Amino acid sequence: GEGEPYHKITWDGKNKKKKTVKDGIYHLVLAETDKAGNTVSSVPVSVEVDNSPPTCRIGLDNKLFSPNDDNVLDDATISLKITDAHYLEWKLSILDDVGKLVKIFAGKGENPEESLVWDGKDDNKRDVIDGNFTYLLEATDIAGNKYRTSPGSIQIDRTPPVINAEASPMLFSPNKDGIMDETSFIFKIRDASPLDYWKLEIKDSSGETVKVFKDKINIEGSIQWDGKGDSKRTLPDGTYSWTVEAVDMVGNSSKISPQKIVIGATRPTISVKPDLDIFSPNADGFKDSVKFSLEVSAFNRIKEWKLKIMKDKDEVERTYTGLGNPPPAVSWLGEKDNKKPLPDGKYSYIFEVTDEVGNYVATPLESIVIDNTKPQVSVSVQPAIFSPNGDEFKDKVSFVLEYRDESSAEQWDLEIENYENKICRKFSDKGNPPFTIVWEGKDKDGNILKDGIYNYLLRVQDIVGNSINTTRKILKIDNTPPHVQLSVEPTLFSPNNDGVKDTTTFYLDYRDASDIAEWILKITGPEPAVKTFKGIGRPSQIISWDGKNNRDNILPDGVYNAVLSIKDEVGNEGKSPSIQIKIDTFKPLVSVVTEEEPVNALIPMISINKETDRGMVISLAAELLFALGEEELKPEAKVILNKVAHIIKKYPDRKISMEGHTCDLPIHTPRFPNNQILSEERTKSVLRYFVEELKLSPDRFTTKGFGDTKPITSNATEEGRRKNRRVEIILVK
Repeated sequence: GEGEPYHKITWDGKNKKKKTVKDGIYHLVLAETDKAGNTVSSVPVSVEVDNSPPTCRIGLDNKLFSPNDDNVLDDATISLKITDAHYLEWKLSILDDVGKLVKIFAGKGENPEESLVWDGKDDNKRDVIDGNFTYLLEATDIAGNKYRTSPGSIQIDRTPPVINAEASPMLFSPNKDGIMDETSFIFKIRDASPLDYWKLEIKDSSGETVKVFKDKINIEGSIQWDGKGDSKRTLPDGTYSWTVEAVDMVGNSSKISPQKIVIGATRPTISVKPDLDIFSPNADGFKDSVKFSLEVSAFNRIKEWKLKIMKDKDEVERTYTGLGNPPPAVSWLGEKDNKKPLPDGKYSYIFEVTDEVGNYVATPLESIVIDNTKPQVSVSVQPAIFSPNGDEFKDKVSFVLEYRDESSAEQWDLEIENYENKICRKFSDKGNPPFTIVWEGKDKDGNILKDGIYNYLLRVQDIVGNSINTTRKILKIDNTPPHVQLSVEPTLFSPNNDGVKDTTTFYLDYRDASDIAEWILKITGPEPAVKTFKGIGRPSQIISWDGKNNRDNILPDGVYNAVLSIKDEVGNEGKSPSIQIKIDTFKPLVSVVTEEEPVNALIPMISINKETDRGMVISLAAELLFALGEEELKPEAKVILNKVAHIIKKYPDRKISMEGHTCDLPIHTPRFPNNQILSEERTKSVLRYFVEELKLSPDRFTTKGFGDTKPITSNATEEGRRKNRRVEIILVK
């Protein structure tokens, strides 16, 4: 310039071209020239042009830390490097997530340390709250050049992870039945920081770890556990504990308290037992119901139970059911679910149990029987008549017992009663009756019972109380030999075929409580057994003898003896006193009858009575018509009946009533159980002869048998019994 220089000159660092000069040291010299041309220069003054801001670098060893004094990432180290020759000051600022300054590190005139440590506290030495922070570094040199780093992020996380976890179901049964074989661990881990790892640990009751699930990846969902341990084997039933632990990247950790989980894979052990296998619900107060005892042993709690009674597998008649444990016992009255009674028969029952994890178990089907039906029983005796007299013939009887029932017998009694219905011998026992019982005719003290008629019956009660007894049947003891009498008429005869007393007639009289088995009439003389008559069953009461021996030769004149022996059906034998018969063939050989005798004279055993209220009564002795104990007509009877028919034909307008009568000697044969039936059949035999042989009209006749109910005289003697055995033919008025 010209003139006086300015007192102050400002340089803006630009050159003549108005461009900023480069950084560097420049020298300022003031030269002055006066008008005289004298020039003077000042001492050069150095000035530095610096337009370059400081160079700053900042680093962070860990962008995430947790200042919680756990010695794990408790602080953050920030590395600093500022490059500039002429800086004036620096500042490291840390701001929270809303931009509020919480911490400043600053310095002037000197380089900061290469690293700074932030302990998570603010400028007031208080812990800042967890969250995300930003940090930045600012530096200003003496030339006013500034540099600010880009904001960096840093996070403080003192809070441990939050774990929400549960197991469902808490009880499961890993037995591969398809029902609750697995459990699910459902958990969620929340943390501000990434997780380092999480761990699900399962321990047994002794505290030993049996299964571990572990991962570094946070999981939101569930983990399925099949009940196997780390050994790959299914763990035994029992109570286990489990816990979940989570650790984040800054070492914050949390662990839930141990939780229980139960493995119950074992099925329940059950049993059902009825107190009766067969019962009779008939309200008789005895075995009317059956009680099923129910037992359950289970690791798990019982969910439900059922007791089912079935007719077959598909037809359930009665069901008992409930939740939880069953009662100790259930009683069944034999009814359906609708309370109606079930019919007799065999049923099945099954006990079913399901526990709370679905383990199902059932007992095998077993049978139970309803029996309201009385037993079918029978008893018979062989023989029905016996003689316990020690002769080894029919000394005993055998009772044949038959028992048929769905149920077994509880008690049986075979009772033998006398005529007063007093028990004189009793056989009894528990269980089913035997097939046979042998009785020797003795009472309970071992004494032989008296002769007579006894009753016997069988009483049986089955195990469910159904009882029955048979009707009384007759049994007879007969130790008495038959009473036998023998007579003969005439005692003197001459078997010389002259028509006069050529034969003699033996009259057999006998009485016995039993039927006759066999008989023999022996005639002896100079030689033993010159003539015998014998037979089976009852003998005829009249036997004619023509004086011939067993070889059909006429015996010589002389005196002969006759004895009748009769043995009854139980072996008792009776003999008549011996009687004498004399044969004399040296008497006159011819006898003339000059006058025809009437019927009553020719046949003394026929009587005709015309003067009765009933009409004309023709009474015929049974011996003329029938063999003893038989209904078939004898051949000689036809002659007599022909004469009677001649009389009947004289009265064609009269009805004919025929009545049969017997004595009181009992008869007991399969064909004729009693005398009434025998007398009835005899009148029918006479009727058949009149109708079929003699061609009389059957419309005129009626028949009836009275047995021994209408005697005409006493039965105390053989003569009286002979008279009472008759057939009466009545021509009704």
